Amino acid sequence: MAAAFVRDGSASAATDGMLQPLPGLREEVVLSGAIVKDSRLDLNRFTDPRSPAALLEEIRALWAQRPAPVHGFSRDGWQVLVQAVGGAVETIEVRGRGAGAEGRRSRLRRVDAEVAASAYWLQEVLPAGSRVLDRVTHVDGGRRMTTLVAVTSSPVAIASQELLAALARRGFVRRPRGAPFLVATTGVVQFLARESKEGGRSGNKERHEMGEEDLALTVTEQRGQSAVVLHWGRAHR
Repeated sequence: MAAAFVRDGSASAATDGMLQPLPGLREEVVLSGAIVKDSRLDLNRFTDPRSPAALLEEIRALWAQRPAPVHGFSRDGWQVLVQAVGGAVETIEVRGRGAGAEGRRSRLRRVDAEVAASAYWLQEVLPAGSRVLDRVTHVDGGRRMTTLVAVTSSPVAIASQELLAALARRGFVRRPRGAPFLVATTGVVQFLARESKEGGRSGNKERHEMGEEDLALTVTEQRGQSAVVLHWGRAHR
């Protein structure tokens, strides 16, 4: 988890659409560019010596410089400000903590088609009739990682066979150097990999680079159905 200590900032949004710092607010980054469903989420948390009322008054004044209305309301003990900024929505939630305040700040925006596709393809290898419970994509250490959680009515053995067959058709093979393939009466764990070609352009020339994609597959029995977790990663360029 990375910490970002803010000494100055601007009320305007950056051209890349990321969550921008606020003057005088010491924040810790919780999520940066995480893909949740069809949106990209940036989330920070903070503590501050100012009272919630004083802090929100300053933030409202800053956000008022942008060409969009600022909406305020209370929710479950939190004081909340919300503003639409271009194609995103920024939210700050504040509540009292001792003589000061604590809170969290987020920016939610739709993702581009390329990023969304990198997460959606995993759904295509699920057994028919599966139900997706969660899908999160983020960049970690130079790799784009996606975790997909789903359930299916198929028994563990059948679900794992269907998943492995679908992944094999997409070029995934058992990870080399004797990585474990764990099979039990209540679950299966498999580690896979494939070589993928990354395309792009450098000047007027097309370039293609090879990189490895890793995938960990877990299928376990959960209350009469099978729970599937797919954790996939590749180099992020």
